[in-house]
Amino acid sequence: MSYSTIQRRRSAASPRSKKIARLWCLAHELEMDEPMLRVVVASVSGSESISSLTWPQLIQSIRALEQEKKRRRRHASYERGKQYNAGTIFLPTEEQRQLVSSLLDEIDFLITLKNREAYLYAICWRSFRKEYRHIDRRDTVKLIEALKSIIDRAKRNSQRLGSGSMSERPNI
Repeated sequence: MSYSTIQRRRSAASPRSKKIARLWCLAHELEMDEPMLRVVVASVSGSESISSLTWPQLIQSIRALEQEKKRRRRHASYERGKQYNAGTIFLPTEEQRQLVSSLLDEIDFLITLKNREAYLYAICWRSFRKEYRHIDRRDTVKLIEALKSIIDRAKRNSQRLGSGSMSERPNI
């Protein structure tokens, strides 16, 4: 195969057809269907037919879609930043808080806690140097794992001590 044949195969698509393909790709990225794309093209260029667009109209339509894509990307970034700055993205979920509460109930049954809030505060302070109300989602996962290990340890200790009565449970 000669060099000129390879060149012709590489450049089989014209620049115009590449721009039309770019227009459709942008519409797909913006989740536009065909009628919506035609409305956008008509509003920018005045012609509903994509194939009848002139080169400047085609470029103008592509720029309009690219600007819309940038605008949406900026808006999404802004929303993520708003969540990050407000801290809402890092707060523990309601399911995590309920799980912590149920694990504390189980610990209370096993080792009779005098003050659940103080016990939880002590665990959080020793582990994270934060109060329970200030720990984030990641630390809540670690807290749940710590509470599960405390439950396992309490169950092993009660089995090792034998089948002692409930009145022999330690008070913490």
